[in-house]
Amino acid sequence: MSSEPTSIASIPLGTHDFWSRGRLGYHRPVTGLARYCRFLLAYNLAVIVWGAYVRASGSGAGCGSHWPSCNGEAVPLAPSAATLVEYSHRLSSGLVVVLVAFLVAWTIRVRPPGHRLRRAAVLSLVFTLTEAGVGAGLVLFKLVAHDESLARAFAISAHLLNTLLLLAALTLAAQAAGAFRSAAAGAASVAAAAGTATRFPEPEGAVGGLPDAATPPDLGNGLPAAASPDATAPLRAGSSSESGRWTGWALTLGLAGTMALAVTGAVAALGDTLFPAPSLQQGLAQDLSSASHLLLRLRSIHPLLAIVVGIYLLYLCREAMTGGGQARCWGVRLRFLLLGQGALGLLNIALLAPVWLQLTHLLVADLVWIALVLLAVETLEDNAAAATSASPMPARAPAEMPRKAGPSSPPENILDSVEDSGYPELNGAQRFRHREPSEAEKAESGRACSASGSLPGNYLSSGEW
Repeated sequence: MSSEPTSIASIPLGTHDFWSRGRLGYHRPVTGLARYCRFLLAYNLAVIVWGAYVRASGSGAGCGSHWPSCNGEAVPLAPSAATLVEYSHRLSSGLVVVLVAFLVAWTIRVRPPGHRLRRAAVLSLVFTLTEAGVGAGLVLFKLVAHDESLARAFAISAHLLNTLLLLAALTLAAQAAGAFRSAAAGAASVAAAAGTATRFPEPEGAVGGLPDAATPPDLGNGLPAAASPDATAPLRAGSSSESGRWTGWALTLGLAGTMALAVTGAVAALGDTLFPAPSLQQGLAQDLSSASHLLLRLRSIHPLLAIVVGIYLLYLCREAMTGGGQARCWGVRLRFLLLGQGALGLLNIALLAPVWLQLTHLLVADLVWIALVLLAVETLEDNAAAATSASPMPARAPAEMPRKAGPSSPPENILDSVEDSGYPELNGAQRFRHREPSEAEKAESGRACSASGSLPGNYLSSGEW
């Protein structure tokens, strides 16, 4: 049995199990590197949530103003509860540096220079180091615990923006390694390796987002379904350069709006920690009072911005779901995450932001960010593939047969210029001229043929002497 089938239609495309087990000699979509990237992303989410607990519990000053030591000690001998919380967060954050550095070394070994996975891994290491630097600044400048200064608000905003960039880099690394590849993406990789296709849409009637046949049906525009921009291009981009640019700007606006929303959420969470409200009515009164602290007055910006950004992201999800491929899958997932995040936000206001709900709200916000990054990447990839498939191939001139040197224009009959045709073996005794035979020659030839019983007498009348 051949290890590489010649047609993608001959492969049993039914379940994800086929691609995960790697039958017929194909590479598994989820490799060891992909699993490591996925683990690293999940581990960073846990570290982020634990760091939020350090802020919400007021344990940021558990190690004093010392960094990287804790109260001047490498290992605290008689730690308090706040010290244990802060010290454990430092240990887990330090482990992130080691894990990301190992990712960079791994990708350098198995990926060529300039590969997208290598670039994402290097960016992850850069943002990991800047994340540690911002965290160290918070401790050294005592912008922790019960500090109410605006400098702390700016510091935690920068800290959160760097965290989002770190998550985006890790997400891009995991996506480039194939950590989020499903059956449709696995089929696309196999087809690309076999030279048959680069991406499969999700037309109706297909199982698992894969076509039912090797040749997709024609949609009436001269393109097969897999190459049609409407079949593979969410956000209706890729059919032209203008729409492609619009898609890029639309996704960039969604990412920027989400980052701004996260910053306002960090400021609101800081206000909830420093100035807890005894009741919902008093909390709303604090937000609207001009005598309240600036952090309390800024807290009301977050829910208003959440409504605007949420509606816009739902619009992006709806547009992504009109297409196919992985962008559609991430559009569906992002929509459910947005709806759940909105419900958590309302519950957070109603319950006066308890710590456990703040942590849950932050975790879902990070998941929304990861899903949005993957939606953007898959959308741009689908649009690029659709634009490439839809672009007409340049017409190629028919190949000319090689010929020997001869006259500039071919003669009406090759025998008319045998001497000058460049074929000397036909010259001399084998040279003939095409002409109409005379009546005497026709009669003589007819008698000879009749006597021998061979060709009829009218054979020579066709002009072939």
